[in-house]
Order: sequence, then structure tokens, then C-alpha cells
Amino acid sequence: MLIAGGAISAISFAILGYYGTQFVNLQDVSKYAIGPNGTQEIRQYTDVGQGAYFVALPESAGQTPVKVTGPAGDTILDKRIEPPFQFEVFPAATAGNYTLLVTNPSSSDLEIVAFVGDQQTVASKSLSLSSATTIFAFSFLLIAGIVILAAGVIITILDMRRIQKMKQFGDTSDLV
Repeated sequence: MLIAGGAISAISFAILGYYGTQFVNLQDVSKYAIGPNGTQEIRQYTDVGQGAYFVALPESAGQTPVKVTGPAGDTILDKRIEPPFQFEVFPAATAGNYTLLVTNPSSSDLEIVAFVGDQQTVASKSLSLSSATTIFAFSFLLIAGIVILAAGVIITILDMRRIQKMKQFGDTSDLV
């Protein structure tokens, strides 16, 4: 029980470390700062099929305008999104550079994580951003590991007490 509890706790820290590193690396690549009343343009080549975009906003952002344009400059999506994040698929009728334009409507700086591209790439990037899943897995494994570790300690202490009682009365038949 002690070994199992320790192993599960170690695995939970490994999960947190790995996915935490992935999240930080992805944020460094896709993180943008938008000045007051400014815009950020993100452009990515996308083949014919389904395109997608992902934008993660801080809670203080409020409604933020987002616009997706096609290779010919035609507007595909034009909407306002709410924090904490938005993932949406759009039709990519022609291959080319699709542009995601995020506008900061406030009078203060806005930091976002955003990317645009084909649906599969954007979905895999946004899934690796899922901190809620990472935190849940880490927390569950850590709690399970601590409970098993504590059970192992309690069983060991009770067993040591039982052995002491057996030795006190001269009963060594159960000892190996």
C-alpha cells in the first residue's frame, strides 16, 4: 500500500509536470498582447475543408469582437465572443491564408491565446490547452495516492502494534 500510494502520487506529479510544460510552451507560441482599442491579426494557411479558430480570453475581457476572413478577403465569421474561450469551426471553401482578427474593445491591454487553421490542428492545440482536464487528473491521482499512502501507513502501524502485543505474550507463531 505504501509503494502503491507513493507511485500514484509520483504519477500525478508527472502528469502535472508534462501537461503544465505543454501548456506553457503553447502559450508562448500563441500568446498575443493587444493594446487598448487595438486589433491582432493571426494568419494561417488552410486547405479546402473545415477551418477553425480558438481564442482564450481572461475573465475581465467581456465581449470581444472576432472576425474570420478568407483568402479573397471575404468575411466568413463576424461575432462577439465571451470568456474564457471560444472554439468554432467554419467552412474553408478555398485553400489559402485565412485570417483571424481579434479586437480589444476596452481601454486596457488584453492578453489572449489564439490560433486559426484547419479543424484537426486547431482542435488538437485547443485540447492540449485544457487545463481543467489536467487539473482534474492531477487532483484525482494525487488524492488517491495520498489516501492509499495513508492507508498503508495506518496498516503498517497497526501491524507493528499487533506484533509487539504478540511478542509481549510470547506468541511468535504468526511471525515469519
